[in-house]
Amino acid sequence: MPKFITHGKRWIDNVKSRARFKYNRIIHRQLIIQSGYPGLGDNLLLSHIPRIAKESGRYEAVLVSNHSLFRDPACRMLVWESNRYIDGFTNEPGFVLLPPHTRDPGRNKLFEILFELGLENRITYLQKGCNLLDQFMLSMGLDDGFRFHEPEIHLEIPRVREYENLVIYDPNYITNVGSVNSHQIEAYFERAGINIQAQIALRNNSVAITKATATVTAKSLVDFCSLIVSCKELYCLTTGTATLAAALHKSCTVLYGDGVNPLYHHSRLHRYVKI
Repeated sequence: MPKFITHGKRWIDNVKSRARFKYNRIIHRQLIIQSGYPGLGDNLLLSHIPRIAKESGRYEAVLVSNHSLFRDPACRMLVWESNRYIDGFTNEPGFVLLPPHTRDPGRNKLFEILFELGLENRITYLQKGCNLLDQFMLSMGLDDGFRFHEPEIHLEIPRVREYENLVIYDPNYITNVGSVNSHQIEAYFERAGINIQAQIALRNNSVAITKATATVTAKSLVDFCSLIVSCKELYCLTTGTATLAAALHKSCTVLYGDGVNPLYHHSRLHRYVKI
């Protein structure tokens, strides 16, 4: 299919999405959220929206579209089903705002203009004094006056004694974490005098280290949350783990290399270290 036809179809879909959003807001006073990407972090970047929408008084109902994407069904439970500001799920399409590309593309003024016109739906820049979660909020026509929002999880997460006092490194990732390798990660830990006691069990993509005395395998997503809130220190890459830690109010150190989009360094709880 010719490129201009592809762009034209996407622009039409974006305009329709915004039109539905405005119609539902004005006529039904309801907001339908739809996650355009399946990752845990992608969904968590929208997790503060239901509370803000309800507290604004502009919406009587906040729903999640069944067209939303989830890499793991447990993500739907953790982020949305347990969210007390969600009124339910619907088969109607929702308003889709896409997060930035994981690679840093640099600032594109044309893209920003198209976004403002409603012809693009991917966030590529931040307004001054905002983080990525703030930009999602503002782009949905909401503003609670607060800046540097953190993602939210409303499920009570139990602490686990066996995870306490552990210094943990999560080497896993799905998308871009920049130009980093195991040698660089290990060299950073050695320079900083950090003794990693346990490494999260490896998945498909990982930057593993060899200097860890144990391997930890989370039994479920909730158990992974327990590991995060219980451990003494957490180190990870620029991934959903960092966003999940922010939602759990757990400070961590996020490691990254050249090429990572800095818009994903959104939490004031964390320390971001370039390797």
